[in-house]
Amino acid sequence: MEKPFPFDDPAALPAWVDVDRPVLQRLTSATLWMVDGMTYYVASCLQAAVPGARWEMGDEPKVRSHIFQNQPLLAGFTGDVNPLALVLGRD
Repeated sequence: MEKPFPFDDPAALPAWVDVDRPVLQRLTSATLWMVDGMTYYVASCLQAAVPGARWEMGDEPKVRSHIFQNQPLLAGFTGDVNPLALVLGRD
């Protein structure tokens, strides 16, 4: 049976996992890897459907603790889209 969070080896998790985020602490490593795959799929679908959609890093220098600061986002929409937040349903 899979061990629940906290993980024995955080290095074995997807690179985006922040082990201090409470929403992720309820998920198993297998679930986090599924979320990783779903996030990639959602982002790929958005890129295919929206001409000009592209990956960028979240950067809002005027807001020091911007919610998506330094996170990979899809740009080319009215606003930036965080595919991970879409899959998780919140951030």
